[in-house]
Amino acid sequence: MSEPTGMRRVGIVGYGHLGQYLVAKIQTEGQSLGFEISFVWNRSSEKLTGKIPEELVLTELGDFHQRKSDLIVEVAHPQIAKDYGTAFLTHSDFMIGSPTALADPALETRLRDAAKHHGNTLYVPSGAFWGGEDIQKMAAAGTLKVCLLGLQLPACLCTHGPGRGTLGAVVL
Repeated sequence: MSEPTGMRRVGIVGYGHLGQYLVAKIQTEGQSLGFEISFVWNRSSEKLTGKIPEELVLTELGDFHQRKSDLIVEVAHPQIAKDYGTAFLTHSDFMIGSPTALADPALETRLRDAAKHHGNTLYVPSGAFWGGEDIQKMAAAGTLKVCLLGLQLPACLCTHGPGRGTLGAVVL
């Protein structure tokens, strides 16, 4: 972890809607809350150009440890937790924003073990799976019925090929 400065250094992995929100919040309110950005990484680094100060852009995710973050927040893809989660936990606390990665019991065990071994914390925000506690209660009571519902911003639906215009017309 970084030297104690009174500020908790936060690395953001992913710059989609949630990553942009987190960066904006930390930039505008972070100082009063004791947070500052240590880095921002995005798979497509050109998306960060002109939006993130150059000194905060991390071009190679494997170099995250050089930024001395206290907390790394992943809001990109479950594969990030699989590929980098244990490495993140060797240097800092880690908030996994793609909890579907934990559907792999071996990965969950590796992450828990890394956190315990290095004295860091693995955060799994329940907001990423709203209603999860209610589903657990219903399952325990035997009243759970299956209902599939997917929510996504229309702008996030990236369609390709012959049906490209059709999906956009249906969603909007």
